[in-house]
Amino acid sequence: MKISFSSHILIFPLITMANTKSLKTIFSITVVNLILSFGSAKSSTFYENLSPKSLRLKKEKLCHLHFFFHDIVSGPNPTAIRVADSPSTNSSSTLFGYIAMIDDPLTMGPEPESKVVG
Repeated sequence: MKISFSSHILIFPLITMANTKSLKTIFSITVVNLILSFGSAKSSTFYENLSPKSLRLKKEKLCHLHFFFHDIVSGPNPTAIRVADSPSTNSSSTLFGYIAMIDDPLTMGPEPESKVVG
C-alpha cells in the first residue's frame, strides 16, 4: 500500500507542474496581447479632415456635367455585346454571370443623334 500511495503522491506534483507551466504560458500570451493592443490603439480613426487652407487650395468651382451613353444591343452595329456568361445566366432573373463589352457613344443630350462628346 505504501508503494501505491507514494506513486500517487509523485504523480500529483507532476500534473500540478504541467498545469502551472500551461497557466504561465497562457498568462504570458495574454499579457503580451494586451501590451500590443494598447500600443497600437493610439487613434480610433483612420482618416483626418484636411482644411483647404492648410493645403493651399483655392476656392472650388462647382460644375455639373451631363452626358448620356446609349446601348445598342441589337441590329447591324450593336455597341454592347455579351462576351462571357455562366451556365445559369439565361435562367437567372438577374442575369447572374453576364459579362458584356460596351463601346457606347457619349452624347450631350438624351437623343442618340445629339452631339457626340466621347
